[in-house]
Amino acid sequence: MIKLGVPLEAIFEMLPKLFSHADAVAKVYVELFRSTVWRQFADAGLPPDGWPEIQRTLENIIPLAGQALVAAFREAMGREIEVVAYEELGLAPDSVPSTG
Repeated sequence: MIKLGVPLEAIFEMLPKLFSHADAVAKVYVELFRSTVWRQFADAGLPPDGWPEIQRTLENIIPLAGQALVAAFREAMGREIEVVAYEELGLAPDSVPSTG
């Protein structure tokens, strides 16, 4: 970000917001795991032969959640850049064709 011209001070000011949003996303995914996979496992009585699957799920949830988050973020970032560009240029969002 510094190479893009963003001052270091601005980056440090933004970091708490970034971490707060990351915490919120992590809670969404952990709650999803808890209310589905873990709940089924717990309701089955925590069977010993089910632990390897729980382990695999926990090992895979971070990279898979990360991929989904990056895809959603790219889409959101594109939309937000477009909206701000219209605002900064004094244009109505429907006056310029969308870059999609």
